[in-house]
Amino acid sequence: MRYQSLSIVALTFICSLFLFPEESLSQAHSVEGTVSDQNGEPLPGVNIQIKGTTRGTSTGAEGSYKLTTESETDTLVFSFIGFETQEIPIQGRNQIDVAMTPATLESGEELVVIGYGTQQRSDLTGSVSSVRGDALTAPAVSNPAQALQGTASGVQVVSSGEPGSSPSINIRGIGTTGDSSPLFVVDGVFVNDISHLNNNDIESMEVLKDASATAIYGSRGANGVVLITTKQGTSEEPVFNFTMSEGVEVPTSYSMVNARQYATLINEGLENIGEESRYDLSQIDSSTDWFDEVMDPASVRKYNISFSQGTDRNSYYVSLGYDNQNGTVDKSGYKRYSVRVNNRYHLSDNVTIGHNLSGNWSDKDNRLGEAFGWTYRIPSTVPVRNPDGSYASTGIGSNGNVIAALDYHHNFTKSRALVGNAFAEVSFLENFQFKSSLGVDMSHAENTNFDPVFFVDENQRNQESSLSKRWAKTQNWLWENTLTYNQTVDMHKIDAVVGITAQENNFEQLGGERNNIFSDDRDLWYLDAGATEGLGNSNIASSSSIVSYLGRVNYTLMDRYLFTGTLRIDGSSKFPEDERWGTFPSFALGWRIIEEPFMDEAGWLSDLKIRGSWGQIGNQKIGDYRYYATAATGIGYAGIWGNSIDRGATITNLVNQNVTWEKSEQTDIGLQFALFEDKIEGEVDWYKRTTKDMLVEVGVPGSVGLNATEGNVGSVENSGIEFSLDLSGSQSDFYYNIGLRASTINNKVVDLGTRDELIGGNIGAGKNVSRARVGQPIGFFYGYKSLGPFDTQQEIDNAPTQSNVAPGDLRMADINGDGTISSEDRTKIGSPIPDYTGGLNITVGYKAFELSVDMYGSFGSEIYDGNNNVRYSGDDNFSKEWLDRWTGPGTSDEVPRITFGGDWNYEVSSRWVHDGSFVKIQNVRLQYTLPASTLEALPVSSANVYISGNNLHYFTKYEGLTPEIPGSVRSPGSVDDPNNANVNNNSALNAGIDNNIYPVSSFFQLGTSITF
Repeated sequence: MRYQSLSIVALTFICSLFLFPEESLSQAHSVEGTVSDQNGEPLPGVNIQIKGTTRGTSTGAEGSYKLTTESETDTLVFSFIGFETQEIPIQGRNQIDVAMTPATLESGEELVVIGYGTQQRSDLTGSVSSVRGDALTAPAVSNPAQALQGTASGVQVVSSGEPGSSPSINIRGIGTTGDSSPLFVVDGVFVNDISHLNNNDIESMEVLKDASATAIYGSRGANGVVLITTKQGTSEEPVFNFTMSEGVEVPTSYSMVNARQYATLINEGLENIGEESRYDLSQIDSSTDWFDEVMDPASVRKYNISFSQGTDRNSYYVSLGYDNQNGTVDKSGYKRYSVRVNNRYHLSDNVTIGHNLSGNWSDKDNRLGEAFGWTYRIPSTVPVRNPDGSYASTGIGSNGNVIAALDYHHNFTKSRALVGNAFAEVSFLENFQFKSSLGVDMSHAENTNFDPVFFVDENQRNQESSLSKRWAKTQNWLWENTLTYNQTVDMHKIDAVVGITAQENNFEQLGGERNNIFSDDRDLWYLDAGATEGLGNSNIASSSSIVSYLGRVNYTLMDRYLFTGTLRIDGSSKFPEDERWGTFPSFALGWRIIEEPFMDEAGWLSDLKIRGSWGQIGNQKIGDYRYYATAATGIGYAGIWGNSIDRGATITNLVNQNVTWEKSEQTDIGLQFALFEDKIEGEVDWYKRTTKDMLVEVGVPGSVGLNATEGNVGSVENSGIEFSLDLSGSQSDFYYNIGLRASTINNKVVDLGTRDELIGGNIGAGKNVSRARVGQPIGFFYGYKSLGPFDTQQEIDNAPTQSNVAPGDLRMADINGDGTISSEDRTKIGSPIPDYTGGLNITVGYKAFELSVDMYGSFGSEIYDGNNNVRYSGDDNFSKEWLDRWTGPGTSDEVPRITFGGDWNYEVSSRWVHDGSFVKIQNVRLQYTLPASTLEALPVSSANVYISGNNLHYFTKYEGLTPEIPGSVRSPGSVDDPNNANVNNNSALNAGIDNNIYPVSSFFQLGTSITF
């Protein structure tokens, strides 16, 4: 197309030699330049016309143009759908670059995607954060949700380093002990996870935070909503784009004590309990760094190509993507192939049909679950292999040779998914539009787990090979019908929508197990290749549905007084018939002070608005059929004839016919402002969200013999302040953009009904480290407050009675003052919830170079070190902090003497609670855009190359692998029921506990983007 445009220009010039007299030709004037949007992105297809004539041109795919006018005094008219038309006099210039301003919007504002529509940002009454452009593609992340970290205020994102895993996301705090994850809406389709999405396909992400913004989604929006809009074809000329990057992931380093230090500590610990030393230090001449053995650098690859075009009658966007991330731990990796096809057909001026479809194929190696737990504990004195090449025994019953386990471990999941919708829009009577959309979210996953026959030692062996397979399919559909009314009459602007939606979620899983597989050959890993003795089969399914009625009215008076009213009525099959329906209203008011006449003199102030909202939203995130008495089959019992074993069944849970909606009530007050022609823009919000009738598991006495059931118990309150500030400017060839995001979080349990507490945070060995109690944050750490080691026997004699202690053992605080240390002295010893979080995003550019730096910080949270708290024997390895142990009076104020578990030194206490605050250099990217002169001889519109680094460094006091500690995270391709809240449970009671966590690693990438 580039050569075609050049040919047309050449032909026009030749013809002009014959058609125009010489004196007229001498007055001709050539003009060229580029046209971009408000973010500096090139705009293809912009119409450029010489004012007063019918002659002109349009910009190409790279946003550039070139034309010849009759006079250097002519005026050029730039117009493009969705942007303000601009008239610019040439005034003798040969180079004119134009930045377009979004149409119909004041103060340079843009349209914002909201539930079931769009709205001018100036008219918003709800709290909405937008993320778009390079913020979505610059970070080297496999899951788009990770791009929200530090770029959206009020959003806490905690990532896992495991390839393909989904981050833990909380919007405005944690409102429930159950699943607190937000709703994702991709082009109108509800999904639980967005790991299937290709970052390059996303146009924008909007985070809806307050009740006014989320109420339109009813029960699904109780924990906030993330709206994702994918790209569409816009350019009249076909556009082809290719992006690629190659990189390496560098594992986090972590050092345990070396072999000689380990032997010294073990000997010392044995002496402390009156036993003989085990090691002769002179015989130890080698050491194994097990973390170094387990973790290695890994390659990361990303490729993406896209084709797009848009005309008055139809548009298309097609993309193909490939992501391959090899994990830093062997047998952990994620490979994904994705395709997207977005089409829109304008059958007439009033009828449009289209679809947004994405498919992906992924292969995931599931890492050995015990990998990091074992790596912490294996002694440095143990080699990986014996002299004869066989795997060495660790000598620890509970922990095997992790390298051997990784070698013999085979667990992988293949997943296929289709997500998208087809829709039809009909406009009529000028102001009405009806839209019907049918969306699907379908996936199929196959998990294979194979263990061959192997022998390392008596505790780590497999005497017969075993194979298990599970197939799972999810089939969810969503049918939505909405009617929109939009009209502006004089000083009144009305935007209203009503609708009815229906959704059904279906899940089925089929599994089988066999032993003595015919061969270790992967081609024979089928159930029929195993023995029939001891075989196992299973088949489970679940289904749920919801019907909703929705309505919303946005009213604007004189462009300054704003009102939004929303009502949603949901009926869910998860609740019994009498409790099935929930009604959730919200209201919001806004005042655009900048539009008042008395603000005319404040020329330095370009925008000022205050807004407030209140609303209620429901939550239904519990498992299916919880109000039915379910039975488990396969229960064996001895029959009375012949002592034969017959199949039986038994009721497994209590029936709760009163379980109903969890309700979230939220109040928000916000201020938006802009100064100096929008060079400084800011927003401040105060919010308070109270979750009532919280859905939690209600325990039953063990004597009943049944599982716990869900009930509506208690309430939780979150409150805080969100702040965002953006500064931008340019001077000649230099430009900059600086964004600051900050949020405070105050979380506390207000009521737990008849219960005193909820218990969680199981780290093994019968230890639970977290609680939920009235007046405290959800998931606070609960245990003894350590005062450091006793220094002398006299200190022990003078202290409150603490049984079985000696000098060097930890001294616990007497919280209740009764003179005896007992379980009654346990108290709050920390909280995983940060006091505030924030992000800093800086972009500076000079000519063809652009440098961006993103930083993220979390402050005020604590981490519970479960890795080092749990000790099962006197053989486990030690972290380096034990080198500062107590060895005599005055030698240590924190670390006790060496003992081997089962005593006060390993009780759940503040000894294991550490400051979890950190600042992270999240992303640094240096980009160079090739100049147009370099590309003239190539069929290329634009090209750039870049080098970037992700997760480059943590500034933190925490000495563990990572200060980012997610709760339970869900990996794509899981064959568990995604609709079952107990399976996909990102529980707040598990947050902040460092126990076998896959750490976040650094990425370094070199990439390029080329547009044809």
